[in-house]
Amino acid sequence: SELDYLKGELESMVKKYRELQKKYEELRLRSKEEAQYLINSQESLLHQFQNIQKEREKLTKKLKSLKAKAKLMESEQSAKSYHVDPPKEGPVTIVSTGVQGSAGLWQDRPKVMGEATMLHNALIKNIAYEFGGYEMKWEGDSFTYVFEKLGNAIEF
Repeated sequence: SELDYLKGELESMVKKYRELQKKYEELRLRSKEEAQYLINSQESLLHQFQNIQKEREKLTKKLKSLKAKAKLMESEQSAKSYHVDPPKEGPVTIVSTGVQGSAGLWQDRPKVMGEATMLHNALIKNIAYEFGGYEMKWEGDSFTYVFEKLGNAIEF
């Protein structure tokens, strides 16, 4: 009869609905799991990126410091061309120079200090040479010069 037919259709539709509902729940659960996996992957990648960024910043700072020191060493090599013979005998005047607080400046601003120290050292060596100063000791930005004439030491 028609009622039996409708009951059969209804049961078939309910069965299909339940199957679709089951598939829907499976897909929803799978989507949720995959979304969580993607979130975890993204967090992991972000953490890795942040670590790489920190390491890159450290290496950049070290590289700048090394470049500055290399420039300083180059200027030291070129400055060796200034030569004054040491005093032979008699009274001499000893003059010491240095940049106050340079260690902290090197740590805070290595690039700027590299360039500033190169300029400082070149100027000191050039001026000492002009006044007849004999370079007794040189370390970084500190110099010790010996002058035969007191007036030259004072003018230096």
